[in-house]
Amino acid sequence: RQRRDGDHSFHQVDCFSLDSVKAMAEAHAATGIDLLVLSQGMGTMQSYTPTRDGFDQKLQLHFYSRVLLAQLLAPALGRSAMEGGGKVLSVLSAGVHAPYLGYESDPEVKEGYSLKNAADAAGFYTDLAMDKLSQLHPKVNFTHCAPGFVNTNWGAELPALMRGFTRVMQACLATPLDKAGMVLSEGWMALGPGFHLIDKNGKPTPKVCSPAHATAMNSTFWSNLQDRLKPWL
Repeated sequence: RQRRDGDHSFHQVDCFSLDSVKAMAEAHAATGIDLLVLSQGMGTMQSYTPTRDGFDQKLQLHFYSRVLLAQLLAPALGRSAMEGGGKVLSVLSAGVHAPYLGYESDPEVKEGYSLKNAADAAGFYTDLAMDKLSQLHPKVNFTHCAPGFVNTNWGAELPALMRGFTRVMQACLATPLDKAGMVLSEGWMALGPGFHLIDKNGKPTPKVCSPAHATAMNSTFWSNLQDRLKPWL
């Protein structure tokens, strides 16, 4: 959130609870917001594990909580006086994931759950939702990025051996967090309103991961998503 004196503040939110997500959005919608960065997530080997809201934990963190925040705050972002307008950035897997083709037959990935399907659904759904929100709120920048391999605390929920291996690989090969943040931020801030995908270098990538994107945009994906999120909209 941008202020004239350059200050910023932190607010706690439980993204496993969409009630908590909605409460935070309502608090900021009234005061105004310029920038929204969405990076909540987890790395586990667990099977389908529902939250109190009925969605898989991974999908709730990687997609549902993010799109709910973006949708609820989009009107306030559209009123931003910041040069270039309000902006949303979801840090996940732009251009990296495969399309998830069960968006109509198994939209919550309950029947065909796998780690790959959950990851692909979160990324594919993010592309679709950001594209749709950019149409509904044309003054706002909605960007999905793929940060690459970054030295963060990702995987804290993994078994000890896998977590240790991940930390070693991060120390040897991963991009430092501050460098990744600077590169992605610069690329994101340079973009105007609309729907964008950017890669780990902050450079724009093709706007659809496959022809499946266009097909899904003309399907019932968005209306079905709105039905699932209706209690919090």
